[in-house]
Amino acid sequence: MGLNVKSFSSTHAKVEVSPIRADILHPCDIVEDIGIGFGFNNVPRVFPPTNTVGMYQPANKFQYLLRAEIAQAGYIECLTMSLLSFKDNYENMRQKTNLEECVTVGNPKTLEFEMVRTSLLPGLLKTLKENKNEPIPQKVFEISDCVVLSNETDTGAQNIRKIAALSLDMNSNFEVIHGLLDLLMCKVYAQ
Repeated sequence: MGLNVKSFSSTHAKVEVSPIRADILHPCDIVEDIGIGFGFNNVPRVFPPTNTVGMYQPANKFQYLLRAEIAQAGYIECLTMSLLSFKDNYENMRQKTNLEECVTVGNPKTLEFEMVRTSLLPGLLKTLKENKNEPIPQKVFEISDCVVLSNETDTGAQNIRKIAALSLDMNSNFEVIHGLLDLLMCKVYAQ
């Protein structure tokens, strides 16, 4: 395994890692190597001293259910960038730049990543712009966090989970998005 044990006690071990082992980055990587060498099936099974039950956070569970319903309605999920430019978030959306609501990056390396998004629509519109060659109709959606400044939190910013959907077709039909909203409201009400 290329690991040299320098000192060993009942609670600690000092291990020297060979320079050719680029996969060892953290103490858990050494424990993984020991587990592989000893054999994971040879480790005795014991119950932990505390009994816990894992479960989804309620907001995340609801988000997963919404994602499944929207995907079954024929929409494709997008995961867009959280950082974007002032131009994309405000000017291209025909809004005034509002420095009192947005979280800005202190020293952005490029103009494309100046702030944290306050809306999901700019990312979805960029996605449709880049997919001009795909067949029409195109239906995309995203459920993700946006960030706004807030005096109520310790960090000075607050994550707000939002949902957005776009439908691109040869003729504009408000009833397509309205139908998606109706579907979601019926599903939420049924639970």
